[in-house]
Amino acid sequence: MKPSVRLRLAGRIVLACGVGAAILFYWMRSRNAAPELDELAAGYLKARDHQLGQLMGPLGVTLTQWMDVLQRPLSEAIMIAAGGAVIAWACFRLAETADEPEKW
Repeated sequence: MKPSVRLRLAGRIVLACGVGAAILFYWMRSRNAAPELDELAAGYLKARDHQLGQLMGPLGVTLTQWMDVLQRPLSEAIMIAAGGAVIAWACFRLAETADEPEKW
């Protein structure tokens, strides 16, 4: 089997596993998701953002909000699928140049 064929096969497997893992991760985490902070204590996030704004400025508030978004199950599943897609892209790209080393 030629190296390009093996790399393409590996890319397909990695892509399928990445998407499958993301779907499984999302399904498992969204079923058992705990209520969000603002649902438990109404107005908590607004008060926290105000206090962070006083202590760390707007950048601290923005980074904290990004951290909150990235910890949601859907965001984590998207990152898992994107990681698998990047690795699969690398396999496909290497397969494209595997048979013709002068393209390197």
